[in-house]
Amino acid sequence: MKKIISLYILLLIGIHINAQLALDCTDLGKSITISPAIPTEYIPSLFTDDIWATPTFITDRPVYFIHGLGGQGDEAGTVGISWSQASLWSEENYYINSRRPDYADVSLDFAAAELKGDLENYITGSPDAFLIAHSQGGIVSRRVDKMYSLHELGFEPRTFGGLVTFGTPHQGAMILNNRDELLAWTGTTCDKLSDGPVTELVEANFFLDLALSPVGIDTFEKKFCDILEFNIAPFLFKDYFSGITESYMVGSEQLAELNEFVPEIPYVCFYGIETEPVLWNTLTHIFPGHEPNNVITYGEEPFGSGGDQMLVNYADAMMEKYWTKYYAYDYLADIYADLIYGFDLTTIICYMTPLCYFSAHNSLEECEDISAAYYKGYTWFTDANEVWEGLIGAGSLQPESETCYCIDWGPLGDVNDDEYEIEPGASCYTDDANTDCTTTTNYAWVVKPNDGVVLAESASECVGNVLALTGKAMYGSNHFSMRNDQNTQLRLHELYDGLHGEYFINNER
Repeated sequence: MKKIISLYILLLIGIHINAQLALDCTDLGKSITISPAIPTEYIPSLFTDDIWATPTFITDRPVYFIHGLGGQGDEAGTVGISWSQASLWSEENYYINSRRPDYADVSLDFAAAELKGDLENYITGSPDAFLIAHSQGGIVSRRVDKMYSLHELGFEPRTFGGLVTFGTPHQGAMILNNRDELLAWTGTTCDKLSDGPVTELVEANFFLDLALSPVGIDTFEKKFCDILEFNIAPFLFKDYFSGITESYMVGSEQLAELNEFVPEIPYVCFYGIETEPVLWNTLTHIFPGHEPNNVITYGEEPFGSGGDQMLVNYADAMMEKYWTKYYAYDYLADIYADLIYGFDLTTIICYMTPLCYFSAHNSLEECEDISAAYYKGYTWFTDANEVWEGLIGAGSLQPESETCYCIDWGPLGDVNDDEYEIEPGASCYTDDANTDCTTTTNYAWVVKPNDGVVLAESASECVGNVLALTGKAMYGSNHFSMRNDQNTQLRLHELYDGLHGEYFINNER
C-alpha cells in the first residue's frame, strides 16, 4: 500500500514552492501545531492455546519474509524491499536463513499459487520453516496455508509450519472499499491547495489578470485537477485496483471463506497503533528519502524508521503558511473596505479621486478572492486527518449526548426557555401543556485504534492467533514503519525467544 499518498506528496511540494513565492506576512500568522496523542488501548479477542511443540534444533532455520501490496522480493535487489533490514538483522543475530520470495497481484489464488511455487523451489525448504508477512502478504500466506491443508494442488509436503503477520487486514481493509472516494478526494485536494497560490499568482500578474477572469481561473484549475484525478491518480493508485485487492475488501466473499478456515499451524498476528495525526505520521514513510528501509536517512543499523516527525512538521508549517496568507489578505481587505465604506476624511478624499476609488474597489475584490482561496487550503489541512481516518474506516461520528431544549409559554405571552444535556435516549418530556420540548443529538468524532491504513481490530483478529506471554500491539508503529522500527525489533526478539509461541524459538548466534 505504499502508493496511497504519493500524489499528495508531489502536490504538497509544488504548492509549498508556489506559496513561498507569494506575500510573506508571518508576523500576522497563527501558529497551528500538530502534536501526537497517546494511542488508545486495544485488546484482541481471538486467541488459541499454544499446543505446538518446539521444533528440533535446526542450523540456519528457513524464515521467509513475505512482502505486501506493491512490495518487492529478492529479485528487485533494492533497499526498498519491504523486509530488507529486518530479514538481514534476523539472519545476522539468529540461526536463520532468510529469504524474500515474490508474487504478482493478479488475484489471490494466482498470488498464492505463485508464492507456493517459489517456496517449493528453495533448496532450503523445510516444514520447520515459517513465514513473516507484512500486510497483504499475510492474506496470501494464509491462502497458501489453506492450499496445503486442503491439498488443493496435490499432496506436496509443506514448506512452512507457522505464520507471523504484521499489519495484515485479516478482517478486511476499508481503504479498498473507499478507493473511489480516495480518488475523488484527490480532486478536492488539488482544488483546495492550488486555489490560493494560483489566484494570488494571477492577481499579481497584470497580463494573467487581464487574460483570465475568475471563471477562467476556475476553468483552468478544474481542467488541471480533472487530469490529476482521472488520469494521473488512477495510474499512481493502480495497485489498489489490481485483482488481488478484491479479495480482502471488508465484506468480500473470498475473505469470509478464508476466515472460516481453521489453520493447523500456529499464527502470530502483530498490529500497529499509530499516534495522532495518523495521516501525517503514516505518510512520512511514503515520502522519498524516508522509506522505512532508507539507510541514508535512518542509518545502516536496522530499526531506525520509527518516530520520524518530518512530515508532521511539514504539514504544520504548511497549515501556518495557508493561515498566514488568509489572515494577511483578509486584513488588507478590511483596510480597503474601511477606505471605501468609512466615514472619515480619507474616504471622502478617495471618493473625490476616481482612480483611488476604482483602484480600492479592485484591490478589495482581489484581497477577498485570495483570502477565501487560501482559507480553502487551510481548512483542507485542518480536516485532512479526519477525512483520512474516515477513508480507512477508523473515524466516524458517534452520538455522544442529547440536548433538551424547552420553551415555556407564559399566560401573559412571556417566554422562558431552558436548555440542558441528557443521556442518549433519555426522555425530554413535560406534562405542562404550555411547554414545548425538543431534542437534538450531539456527535463526537470517535477514532478506532489503527496503524494509519488498517484497523487494529482487523490486523489482530485472526484465527489461530497464539495466546502469548506478551502483547502483540506495536504502539507508535504505522503500517509502513512497522517493517523497520524499534517495535519491529522488539517483537522479532520476543518471537525468536519463544514469547509468542514455542514453535518460533530460534537460538541466537
